[in-house]
Amino acid sequence: MTIDPPLAFLTTPLAHRGLHDLAKGRPENSLGAFQAAIDRGYGIELDVQLTSDDRAMVFHDGTLDRLTGLSGLTRAKSSQALRDVVLSGSREKIPTLLEVLTLIDGRVPLLIELKDQDG
Repeated sequence: MTIDPPLAFLTTPLAHRGLHDLAKGRPENSLGAFQAAIDRGYGIELDVQLTSDDRAMVFHDGTLDRLTGLSGLTRAKSSQALRDVVLSGSREKIPTLLEVLTLIDGRVPLLIELKDQDG
């Protein structure tokens, strides 16, 4: 059985991890990057990682090293601990999925990638 995607996914550009621009303080998968995509009418692709308390956080990597000043597994941290982490090169923090869904509020197409934490 083949399921065709909604028309919006075929006609609207998708901003991969939001419309990020670190020079403007908008790192990938940040509320600022998502707002910039919304402002331009782009759809959004984002990544979700689960935390040690099984909460959904919007973050691409399985480790914190590349995007923050911290190291270690994303999955090993609690949602509250991750909400306090500042993304490198910005004032943005790691958002929860609920924060992002509230921001988007159905205004643009959304593609959510659930990251595989077990390899």
